[in-house]
Amino acid sequence: MPHSAAAIAARILTAGLPTFARTIAKLEHLVVEAEAPAHVVAAVIATDPTLTALTLGQAHAAGHASTNLNEAVRRIGQGVVLATARSAIPVAAAQRGMLAACWGQANAVATLIPILVEHRRSQLKGGWDAETLHLVGLVHDLGHVLAFSSFTEEYVRAALRLKKGEDGFERVVGEEIGATPAQLAGLAARGWQLPPVLAAPMEHWRRPNLAPADQIELAAVVHVAHILAHAAGFDAGADRWVMPMDDWAISFLNLRTSDCESTLDRMFESMDELELFEGALGG
Repeated sequence: MPHSAAAIAARILTAGLPTFARTIAKLEHLVVEAEAPAHVVAAVIATDPTLTALTLGQAHAAGHASTNLNEAVRRIGQGVVLATARSAIPVAAAQRGMLAACWGQANAVATLIPILVEHRRSQLKGGWDAETLHLVGLVHDLGHVLAFSSFTEEYVRAALRLKKGEDGFERVVGEEIGATPAQLAGLAARGWQLPPVLAAPMEHWRRPNLAPADQIELAAVVHVAHILAHAAGFDAGADRWVMPMDDWAISFLNLRTSDCESTLDRMFESMDELELFEGALGG
């Protein structure tokens, strides 16, 4: 039976987000033992969607609305960063492969978004910097992570329905939980006090035309980048089938097939670091 809106909101805001224990341990070493500078700590956080969202949310709540992780770490202090990392939930062994796939997909999308924006710069009005674009890609699908980590039984039932032939990942998961991954993302983004440039794409990338007017361009870019990454083999969990690219987004960005092909080519040229990252997660 689907949960009530109140029950869903309560669980999202209290259950915590998963991450890898080794990432927390690395931050413990850097902050406590090595006394590493802020930019080194920020570089570790920037590979982890959970810690990125929580750190930027802490900074925003403290009055420092920024998408610069180095600045966020410096502003709130490494003690707060470490406490934030410790509040994340070490992922259970049974979910480790799923989380690794989600992190791999997130990093692929984060690689694609700046490439896609550069490629279509003449079509876009937004003046986002490269780090902001990377972080948008990194956290864009945390609604999916929240679905399987906070509502595991419901997610498993949805996965079985999809495996039996039902289509529509967002719809099926939403029917089991009582909220879609997009709705979970919206609830979480507001609870974590993420800046709109991160929050809006998280909530609206699957249906970018519904994003607020000042974030609609970025939501369209994330939509296309996610589908291209998924089509290139970066799937995760029960979301196995590549969703159709939204006609509105294609028209809005004036995309051609050759644009998608060249963007993917450039993504694969940039994949060395990502492959090392995925290898470390799988080790």
